[in-house]
Amino acid sequence: MQIFSDFDVFGKENSILNRFLFPAPKPSYTWSSFEGELMCLVGTEGNIVPCTVMPGMCSRTHIDPRRPFLFDDPASALVIYCHANGEDIGVLYEAGHWLCDTLGVHVLIPEYPGYGIAPGSPNELSVTRNIRTTYDFAVNGLNWDPSRVLFFGRSIGTGPAVKMAAEVDCGGLILVSPYTSVKDIVSQHAGLVTSWLTAELTNIYPSDESISDVECPTLIVHGATDKVIPCQQARTLYQNSTAQHKRLVVLEDIGHHGIDLHFAVAHECPRLFTLDDKPRYMDIDGYLADPGMQGDTVASPVPVFDCRSNTWSRPTLERGATPFLREPPEGSSVSVGTPQGANGRQLQAPHPMFNGPEGSEALAGMVSGYIVT
Repeated sequence: MQIFSDFDVFGKENSILNRFLFPAPKPSYTWSSFEGELMCLVGTEGNIVPCTVMPGMCSRTHIDPRRPFLFDDPASALVIYCHANGEDIGVLYEAGHWLCDTLGVHVLIPEYPGYGIAPGSPNELSVTRNIRTTYDFAVNGLNWDPSRVLFFGRSIGTGPAVKMAAEVDCGGLILVSPYTSVKDIVSQHAGLVTSWLTAELTNIYPSDESISDVECPTLIVHGATDKVIPCQQARTLYQNSTAQHKRLVVLEDIGHHGIDLHFAVAHECPRLFTLDDKPRYMDIDGYLADPGMQGDTVASPVPVFDCRSNTWSRPTLERGATPFLREPPEGSSVSVGTPQGANGRQLQAPHPMFNGPEGSEALAGMVSGYIVT
């Protein structure tokens, strides 16, 4: 019934837990940061999303009868990174480039509402809305094959990553330090006041339920001694997953944070996902130069893609200014459909940069207490 649906929306937007779940730090960047790598995305509901766009290159070995040699291709896969709750995309700038270089992928990092320079307030609905906008940009703006889009979530970001992977066509799901649901996190930490906190709480990000709808290959990485989100929650997600290809990696003596968690991702991703079979550039300059793709719906100091009209815009404001929406041109489309398709994928061969005992052992040696399920 509509009344219950409206109550559910009201509860998620106004839950007192939003302050606990999304404690936005002081902004670490502005609209003048990351020149050439910061974009303004506009969702179908008019939400403005700052997003870093990081191109990646894939190093491959060409086998020649005379001598093998290395050459660089543009990346084939595109990763949408859903960050943790104590950081913004400025804090993650170097980490994003590390993923580009280590995995040989393109990386998009959308900002959450209320974080960094993104307008709005963070909650389950608004955060998911910004991530969906980034997916729409990848598929409709960059014309990226959905089967080459991977969702990567860390900590609180694993909730929206699971939700998106369950609802849209994509090529993979990566979860680092995931939780089963927000209600379970609260139960873990709130003690005697749990019943009071959850009395008005709709089930925010119930990943233990949603993950059964995820069909793409799934990688889960968790620290065995994590005291923020117990490792058992990762095991539950793994058990509830119905993906044909899935992998659980538990790192002994590792807690909620640590570079070892990302080393494990770098080690396992090439074994589970296709990362180098269809190299292509994102070619943002090409789209911005195409007269047939131009719109005038947003004023911005950085390049824009508007999902309401599927149009691009060049910067029209001074560097560092705040973007704003213009009235859409008369007769323009203001809605975008989400492509549908099959999510299932076959297990692929390891990425060439990790082939052979030297590459594999070198990276595995950086990770302690490696347990794979």
